[in-house]
Formats: sequence, C-alpha cells, structure tokens
Amino acid sequence: MDKYNEKSIEATLLRQMHLCGHIISHHTEESSSQRRLLLIIKKQGTVTQRELVEMMGIRPPSLSALVGKLDAKGYITRVKDQADRRNLNISITQPGELALAEMQKEHEQILNELFAALDEEERQTTSQLLQKLLDSWEPRHRELKKTFDPHQSKQPSK
Repeated sequence: MDKYNEKSIEATLLRQMHLCGHIISHHTEESSSQRRLLLIIKKQGTVTQRELVEMMGIRPPSLSALVGKLDAKGYITRVKDQADRRNLNISITQPGELALAEMQKEHEQILNELFAALDEEERQTTSQLLQKLLDSWEPRHRELKKTFDPHQSKQPSK
C-alpha cells in the first residue's frame, strides 16, 4: 500500500493526520500563543491574569511566561488592580495592536501556503470530513478538544 506497508487505510490516515499536525504545528506554533493571547486581550479590553488562565485553558506558569514575553516586547501593560492588589490588569498597547495586525497577516499567509494544494471546493470537503470525525469523537474527547481548539476560548468565571 505504501512505503511502510501498512495493511489498513485507517493506519495510513492516522499517519497522514499526524504528519499534517506536525507540519501545521511547526509553521504556526511559535507565534500562535502570542497571537491568541493578544486577540483575547484586545477583545476583552482589560483582563486579569487569572481570567486569562481560564480563557486560554493553560497553566498559570505557562501564562506567566507568555505574558512576560509580551510585556518585554511592549505589547501589553500590567497594572495592579486597585480593588484587589493581588491581581494584575492586563491591556494591549498600541505597539501590541500593530504587532497583532502583523501576526494576523502572517498567519493568513501561512494558512494560504499550507492549503495552497487544495482548491476551495477541496478545502470545504476536507473541512467537512474532518468535522465529521471530530463530531464522532466528541463524546469521548470533549475536554481534550477544549484544550486544543483555539477558537473555543472560555469566558472567565466571575
């Protein structure tokens, strides 16, 4: 069947999906978290670090490192909350908004390059087939999906 001599189409699909995930991750992962965080902050206006942990579904130390990088670049500001001095209010800066716009542009370019081999109809069909798989896996993997789906940012609980 192929160079690995797999017996089933399922094994081939799994290997192909794994390789696609690896390639997509390689091309998008570095700036993806920063872009996503800036998008959330821009949308929320001002947000606490605790709220960001909930919305992004990541561990506090991971968020702290990410926030630190963005702060060092001047993309965000962190100001102690007057009502609760333990919390930091985080806002996007003008340079952060400019960087976000550039990140968005680069992200779109990467997406276009990654899927250039498919015409619009093939992209739609591929998306529908992948969604069908995800929907069938949903009951068993609901929490996992939330963790990895960047478009399912949770709203902070208050």
